[in-house]
Amino acid sequence: MRIITALILSLCCVSTAVAAGKTPVIVFALATPDTVATKLTQRADYVSLSLTISSEERDPEKQYEELNQAIKVVRSAAKGDQKIDIYAGPVYLSSEPKSKIASSSYQSYSQAQLNLLATLGTGDTLYSCAASMQRFVKALTLPGKSKSSIGQIRIAVKNPEQHRDQLIKMIADAVKKAKDAFEPGAAISLKVEGLENPVSVRQLDDEHVELFIGHSIHMDVKQ
Repeated sequence: MRIITALILSLCCVSTAVAAGKTPVIVFALATPDTVATKLTQRADYVSLSLTISSEERDPEKQYEELNQAIKVVRSAAKGDQKIDIYAGPVYLSSEPKSKIASSSYQSYSQAQLNLLATLGTGDTLYSCAASMQRFVKALTLPGKSKSSIGQIRIAVKNPEQHRDQLIKMIADAVKKAKDAFEPGAAISLKVEGLENPVSVRQLDDEHVELFIGHSIHMDVKQ
């Protein structure tokens, strides 16, 4: 089991290029509209389950300590499970005492976000991985007044930026084919924008994703 350092990714699946030997970047697939024609389809690397750890302690300092201990319990349990990895997400620490009645829609106490990752190996499915992670959470014994709540289950991809060169080549081939479709001698002006965008991940079904670079092609033809 490995603990994967947290990298907060935006909802548009922004990812970061990863140099050899660096911590892998995990990008969660989203069910976004299909907006580009050039894309790669592949099987996801992981199934992810969102786990929120919080504490019912009223005193902020006690909340902090209990959160810290609860996270250690989850990590220790994961070390003994060959199937489960931990992707550590953001931690929110509140300086206000926890009140019995919330005054707004925002939680006014401290909490930590973790993502459990189950490798989507040969013979595994979204459903078998999700069931495995549910059993893992049910078996946890958290300290004191800390508790866990289960959130969204998603599929995820490791280091999608490794496919950038292949995607750019595919885009270049598509542009060439479009240009070749016109009569020889036609004056064609082409401009491709957006190639600096990150490689995004779109969920296709319960196991597969599409990788793409959001871009636009502007073509001016004078015959």
